[in-house]
Amino acid sequence: MDSRFFSFVGAPSGEWRILSIAGVAGESLENASCLQIHNANLVALPEGACWVLRGVTSNTRYTTRAEQTALATIQAPIGRPSCSHAALIPITKNAL
Repeated sequence: MDSRFFSFVGAPSGEWRILSIAGVAGESLENASCLQIHNANLVALPEGACWVLRGVTSNTRYTTRAEQTALATIQAPIGRPSCSHAALIPITKNAL
């Protein structure tokens, strides 16, 4: 993965099965049965999809170059066989 942009798509098919969607504040996402993760900034909603959440990985702060390198060598990739659960917590930021 070489892009800092990611798109998380709620759709009828995908690599990840969605077990539940719960809104805490504001409107909740529409129910979807699966989640697709794209290492790209998708411009359009894919066919059949309910929603798309777009984000960008942040610059690493408060770490040295050596610490960043050490973390990158041991960080497990998304989609590995041992990975069976995840939580996606979308947050909208604003200037206030």
